Amino acid sequence: MYRILVTYASKVGSTIDVAEVIAKMLEEDNDIRVDLYEVQNAPDDMSKYDAVVIGSPIRREAWLPDALHFIKHHREELYRKPVAYFVTSLTLRENTPENHNEVYHYIDPALDMLQPMDVGLFGGKLDTEVLPVATRFLMRMKRTPEGDFRDWNAIRNWAINLRKTIKTRLAEPLLV
Repeated sequence: MYRILVTYASKVGSTIDVAEVIAKMLEEDNDIRVDLYEVQNAPDDMSKYDAVVIGSPIRREAWLPDALHFIKHHREELYRKPVAYFVTSLTLRENTPENHNEVYHYIDPALDMLQPMDVGLFGGKLDTEVLPVATRFLMRMKRTPEGDFRDWNAIRNWAINLRKTIKTRLAEPLLV
Protein backbone atom coordinates (compact mmCIF):
# COMPACT_ATOMS: atom_id res chain seq x y z
CA MET A 1 0.00 0.00 0.00
CA TYR A 2 1.36 3.40 -1.03
CA ARG A 3 0.50 6.58 0.86
CA ILE A 4 0.30 9.83 -1.02
CA LEU A 5 -0.15 13.30 0.41
CA VAL A 6 -2.13 15.71 -1.75
CA THR A 7 -1.78 19.20 -0.33
CA TYR A 8 -2.85 22.54 -1.67
CA ALA A 9 -3.01 26.25 -1.01
CA SER A 10 -6.21 28.10 -1.81
CA LYS A 11 -7.67 31.57 -1.42
CA VAL A 12 -11.33 31.17 -2.39
CA GLY A 13 -11.82 27.42 -2.80
CA SER A 14 -11.56 26.56 -6.49
CA THR A 15 -8.17 24.86 -6.03
CA ILE A 16 -9.68 22.69 -3.29
CA ASP A 17 -12.05 21.21 -5.88
CA VAL A 18 -9.11 20.36 -8.14
CA ALA A 19 -7.15 18.80 -5.25
CA GLU A 20 -10.18 16.67 -4.34
CA VAL A 21 -10.51 15.33 -7.89
CA ILE A 22 -6.78 14.56 -8.05
CA ALA A 23 -6.95 12.74 -4.70
CA LYS A 24 -9.99 10.76 -5.84
CA MET A 25 -8.30 9.70 -9.10
CA LEU A 26 -5.14 8.64 -7.27
CA GLU A 27 -7.12 6.66 -4.72
CA GLU A 28 -9.08 4.73 -7.36
CA ASP A 29 -6.14 2.34 -7.27
CA ASN A 30 -6.58 -0.13 -4.39
CA ASP A 31 -2.82 0.06 -3.67
CA ILE A 32 -2.96 3.77 -2.89
CA ARG A 33 -4.23 5.65 0.14
CA VAL A 34 -4.42 9.44 -0.12
CA ASP A 35 -4.43 12.06 2.62
CA LEU A 36 -5.77 15.45 1.52
CA TYR A 37 -4.80 18.60 3.45
CA GLU A 38 -4.56 22.32 2.96
CA VAL A 39 -0.82 23.11 3.19
CA GLN A 40 -1.03 24.94 6.51
CA ASN A 41 -2.80 21.91 8.04
CA ALA A 42 -0.65 19.22 6.43
CA PRO A 43 1.21 16.86 8.75
CA ASP A 44 4.74 17.93 9.56
CA ASP A 45 6.05 14.37 9.30
CA MET A 46 6.56 13.47 5.64
CA SER A 47 8.14 10.09 6.44
CA LYS A 48 4.82 8.24 6.26
CA TYR A 49 4.24 9.35 2.65
CA ASP A 50 5.65 7.66 -0.41
CA ALA A 51 4.83 10.58 -2.71
CA VAL A 52 3.53 14.13 -2.44
CA VAL A 53 1.39 16.27 -4.74
CA ILE A 54 1.41 20.04 -4.07
CA GLY A 55 -0.93 22.55 -5.67
CA SER A 56 -1.70 26.23 -5.69
CA PRO A 57 -3.56 28.78 -7.72
CA ILE A 58 -1.68 31.61 -9.37
CA ARG A 59 -2.27 34.99 -7.74
CA ARG A 60 -0.39 38.08 -8.89
CA GLU A 61 1.67 35.93 -11.26
CA ALA A 62 2.94 33.64 -8.49
CA TRP A 63 2.08 30.56 -6.45
CA LEU A 64 0.59 31.34 -3.06
CA PRO A 65 3.24 31.87 -0.35
CA ASP A 66 1.81 29.02 1.77
CA ALA A 67 2.59 26.48 -0.97
CA LEU A 68 6.13 27.82 -1.39
CA HIS A 69 6.66 27.75 2.37
CA PHE A 70 5.54 24.11 2.47
CA ILE A 71 8.14 23.15 -0.15
CA LYS A 72 10.87 25.15 1.57
CA HIS A 73 10.04 23.70 4.98
CA HIS A 74 9.98 20.07 3.72
CA ARG A 75 12.53 20.32 0.89
CA GLU A 76 14.99 17.76 2.28
CA GLU A 77 12.29 15.14 2.83
CA LEU A 78 10.55 15.91 -0.47
CA TYR A 79 13.81 15.61 -2.37
CA ARG A 80 13.81 11.86 -1.61
CA LYS A 81 10.24 11.26 -2.84
CA PRO A 82 8.28 11.48 -6.07
CA VAL A 83 6.75 14.95 -6.03
CA ALA A 84 4.32 16.57 -8.47
CA TYR A 85 2.94 20.10 -8.63
CA PHE A 86 -0.36 21.32 -9.96
CA VAL A 87 -1.38 24.85 -10.79
CA THR A 88 -4.70 26.57 -11.44
CA SER A 89 -4.63 29.84 -13.33
CA LEU A 90 -7.04 32.08 -15.21
CA THR A 91 -4.26 32.59 -17.75
CA LEU A 92 -4.96 29.00 -18.83
CA ARG A 93 -8.59 29.73 -19.70
CA GLU A 94 -7.16 29.58 -23.21
CA ASN A 95 -5.14 26.39 -23.53
CA THR A 96 -2.24 27.61 -25.68
CA PRO A 97 1.48 26.80 -25.57
CA GLU A 98 2.20 30.49 -24.90
CA ASN A 99 -0.11 30.51 -21.87
CA HIS A 100 1.41 27.25 -20.59
CA ASN A 101 4.90 28.77 -20.85
CA GLU A 102 3.76 31.93 -19.08
CA VAL A 103 2.18 30.03 -16.19
CA TYR A 104 5.12 27.63 -15.95
CA HIS A 105 7.37 30.65 -15.32
CA TYR A 106 5.10 31.81 -12.52
CA ILE A 107 6.14 28.74 -10.54
CA ASP A 108 9.88 29.27 -11.04
CA PRO A 109 10.44 29.80 -7.28
CA ALA A 110 8.92 26.37 -6.57
CA LEU A 111 10.90 24.79 -9.40
CA ASP A 112 14.10 26.40 -8.10
CA MET A 113 13.53 24.80 -4.68
CA LEU A 114 12.55 21.35 -5.93
CA GLN A 115 12.16 19.86 -9.39
CA PRO A 116 8.97 17.79 -9.51
CA MET A 117 8.53 14.70 -11.66
CA ASP A 118 5.44 16.30 -13.23
CA VAL A 119 3.52 19.58 -13.30
CA GLY A 120 -0.19 19.80 -14.06
CA LEU A 121 -1.25 23.16 -15.48
CA PHE A 122 -5.00 23.81 -15.39
CA GLY A 123 -7.41 26.62 -16.03
CA GLY A 124 -8.86 28.27 -12.96
CA LYS A 125 -12.15 29.73 -11.87
CA LEU A 126 -13.21 33.29 -11.16
CA ASP A 127 -16.40 34.06 -9.29
CA THR A 128 -16.07 37.69 -8.21
CA GLU A 129 -18.99 37.33 -5.78
CA VAL A 130 -16.80 35.30 -3.38
CA LEU A 131 -13.92 37.80 -3.48
CA PRO A 132 -13.31 40.61 -1.01
CA VAL A 133 -14.84 43.88 -2.23
CA ALA A 134 -11.51 45.51 -3.12
CA THR A 135 -10.35 42.46 -5.10
CA ARG A 136 -13.72 42.19 -6.81
CA PHE A 137 -13.48 45.83 -7.85
CA LEU A 138 -9.92 45.34 -9.16
CA MET A 139 -10.86 42.25 -11.18
CA ARG A 140 -13.80 44.05 -12.73
CA MET A 141 -11.65 47.12 -13.52
CA LYS A 142 -9.13 44.84 -15.26
CA ARG A 143 -12.04 43.18 -17.07
CA THR A 144 -10.82 39.75 -16.04
CA PRO A 145 -13.26 37.23 -17.52
CA GLU A 146 -15.44 35.47 -15.00
CA GLY A 147 -16.24 31.80 -15.24
CA ASP A 148 -15.10 28.29 -14.52
CA PHE A 149 -12.24 27.43 -16.88
CA ARG A 150 -11.22 24.19 -15.17
CA ASP A 151 -11.09 21.27 -17.62
CA TRP A 152 -12.18 18.36 -15.43
CA ASN A 153 -11.29 15.73 -18.04
CA ALA A 154 -7.76 17.12 -18.30
CA ILE A 155 -7.44 17.17 -14.49
CA ARG A 156 -8.68 13.58 -14.16
CA ASN A 157 -6.44 12.35 -17.00
CA TRP A 158 -3.41 14.08 -15.50
CA ALA A 159 -4.10 12.46 -12.11
CA ILE A 160 -4.56 9.00 -13.67
CA ASN A 161 -1.25 9.35 -15.54
CA LEU A 162 0.39 10.68 -12.39
CA ARG A 163 -0.83 7.64 -10.47
CA LYS A 164 0.85 5.34 -13.03
CA THR A 165 4.05 7.39 -12.94
CA ILE A 166 4.20 7.37 -9.13
CA LYS A 167 3.63 3.62 -8.94
CA THR A 168 6.31 3.00 -11.56
CA ARG A 169 8.75 5.29 -9.77
CA LEU A 170 8.07 3.66 -6.39
CA ALA A 171 8.51 0.17 -7.84
CA GLU A 172 12.01 1.02 -9.12
CA PRO A 173 14.87 -0.23 -6.97
CA LEU A 174 16.66 2.45 -4.98
CA LEU A 175 20.10 3.42 -6.23
CA VAL A 176 22.56 3.39 -3.37
